[in-house]
Amino acid sequence: MSKLILIVDDNLSVRTLLRDYLTEQGYACVTAGSGRDALFTARHEKPDLILLDIMMPEMDGFDFLRQYRKERDTPVILLTARVEETDKVIGLELGADDYVTKPFGMAELGARIRAVLRRYDKAAVSVPDVLRAGGITLDREQRTVAVSGQRVDLTRSEFDLLAVLMGSRGRTFSRMDLIEALHGEIAQGVERTIDVHIRNLRAKLEPDPRRAALHPDRVRGWLPVCRRGLMRVSLTAKWVLSIALASLVGMAVAAVVVNNATSRDFDRLRIEREVDNVTTAALLYFAREGSLDGFSGMLGLRRGAGLGEASSRGGLPPGVVLLDAEGNIVTGMPPLAGGVPPAGMAFNTLSPVMLDDGTLIGQVALIASGPPLDPRDQIYLDNTARALMIGAFGAAAVAVAVGAVLARVFLRPLRALNTAIHAVERGDLKQHIDVRGSDELADVIRAFNRMSAELARVNALRRQMTADIAHDLRTPLTVIRGYLEAMTDGALTPSPERLAAIRGEVTILHHLIEDLRTLSLADAGELRLERQPIQPAALLADVREAFALQAEARGVTWKSTQRRTCRR
Repeated sequence: MSKLILIVDDNLSVRTLLRDYLTEQGYACVTAGSGRDALFTARHEKPDLILLDIMMPEMDGFDFLRQYRKERDTPVILLTARVEETDKVIGLELGADDYVTKPFGMAELGARIRAVLRRYDKAAVSVPDVLRAGGITLDREQRTVAVSGQRVDLTRSEFDLLAVLMGSRGRTFSRMDLIEALHGEIAQGVERTIDVHIRNLRAKLEPDPRRAALHPDRVRGWLPVCRRGLMRVSLTAKWVLSIALASLVGMAVAAVVVNNATSRDFDRLRIEREVDNVTTAALLYFAREGSLDGFSGMLGLRRGAGLGEASSRGGLPPGVVLLDAEGNIVTGMPPLAGGVPPAGMAFNTLSPVMLDDGTLIGQVALIASGPPLDPRDQIYLDNTARALMIGAFGAAAVAVAVGAVLARVFLRPLRALNTAIHAVERGDLKQHIDVRGSDELADVIRAFNRMSAELARVNALRRQMTADIAHDLRTPLTVIRGYLEAMTDGALTPSPERLAAIRGEVTILHHLIEDLRTLSLADAGELRLERQPIQPAALLADVREAFALQAEARGVTWKSTQRRTCRR
């Protein structure tokens, strides 16, 4: 009895080519143009092997595999124009037995079909249904695996690989041996998938698989100063250094200003104190003597003493001069000729000495900067200046610490943005940063998120367009190559129908090349668009024909109405 093969492809020419060729090879064939039709046909016809395209309307090949593998274990060979390694891995992981890319030779396809069927027939005869080894139980009929009585979920490829290993005890397998056992003796391009399956099996079957340690890139310093070379300083460090410098300059200026102000106020108070003392002594002396004549020194005043209890205690402080009402020097500097100060001598401060009735009896004057500082006053001023500088440096240190904390908080979104930008630079366009706040940095992050999403969308469209173009180019090449090889080898006889099919695929290739040229001109900005008259009825008919299958599958009824007049 001949084997029944289900051919699933959305292209009628490909289905016809495969059906004619396989029928000549002695196989019985049924066909389906979509994943849904294939699922219905496979459930009712129960084929021995399925040739499955991936890119189909309604339900693609991957979705078909996911659904059908839950029901039956029929061998499946993928026939597709998708040549990326990730697509091969996904297909094999989902349960495909082989992966053939378009365009393919008919002789090669026939060899792969025979290899897959031979492997399944041999496995069904020679291997027992239940295998046990080292606490692992594998049931081929139920396609279940248990470790110490606990069921473990495996993918189809992992299950088949484990079955091969457990069914061949004592045998050492090379990578190519396992590929041949799983995917046929001429499978190519999937050598490293065996390593992935072995690693996944060990992770699922071993009780405590060793896990990778923390990656060094995840360990980051709290305040990175240099990352790439000695001259690159991080933004956080620049922020903190700026705050430190600004704080130091500000506090130093503040300390100098406060120190100068303190010194001026202290000098003013000290001078006022000396002037008051001289004024009080002069008034006491005048009250006792009736004039300032003979006044040559300060009178020591005891607290609470009366005017008659005052006693002389020496001369005036240096720099302090007592003048009489006429401006003659009474005391406070070496005697001058006639007591008159020399011409041009100026006094910094003049404080009148007046009686209670307002009578002016003299003046207290200061020469140059006034009396010198007392040693105790100088110590006080020095301690004050020192305390101000210490306070300034302390405040700067606190400002640096607070600035470092604030920099870590405020610059966190910027660090996230920097990481995302480098990820985009490496090609990872699926970057999104959480936005908090409404400041300028938040606006920048929102703009980046929009840009990243748009780049991802455009990249996905470009990848999809590339895949579609490859698919559309490979499919007619498959038909042309298949018919020519089959007719050359004598597997198929030339006929007007088959030659017409080849001619139709050549026409499709011609149109595809013209479309690619148009896309290239549009991408280069050199495409010139010109208005041309169209027939709306013909355009609507083309759209209806293009989407007829999708509309029928979804129960959509098509109705079009054309107006008599259309706006230009």
